[in-house]
Amino acid sequence: MTSRLNQILAELEANVVGSLSLMLDIHGNVAENSIANFFIVKRGVLWTPPAQNILEGITRSIVFELSSRLGLSLEERHFSLYDLAQSEEFFITSSATCVTPVREVNGIRPLSPCQDLSRND
Repeated sequence: MTSRLNQILAELEANVVGSLSLMLDIHGNVAENSIANFFIVKRGVLWTPPAQNILEGITRSIVFELSSRLGLSLEERHFSLYDLAQSEEFFITSSATCVTPVREVNGIRPLSPCQDLSRND
C-alpha cells in the first residue's frame, strides 16, 4: 500500500495560502503537484521532471505523444524553483483536468502566462 500522506499535507498547506501545491524531490527539484504532473515552458521547450520520482500519468504520456507529432521540443529534466520563476508558462496534466494552465505557484507567476485561445479578439 502506498501512503498519500505527502500529497494530503501538500494540499492542506497550499489551501491555507490559496495556492497550487507543488511537491519537490529530496534535492529541491520540482517533482509534481499532489494530484497532477507538472510542466514548464522555458525558452520554447517543454520541461517536465524525470519519471523516477513521480507518478507517470496517462495525460502526461499523451502530452509526450502530441509534442512529438507537432514537432515541439520536450525534455525530461530536473528543474528548480529558480527555473520555474524563469519560465514562460507552466501547466499541470491529469486525467481529471486534462491540460490546465497554472497562473501562480507560491507567488511565482509565469513570464508569459497562457493566453485565452477561446477569445475572438
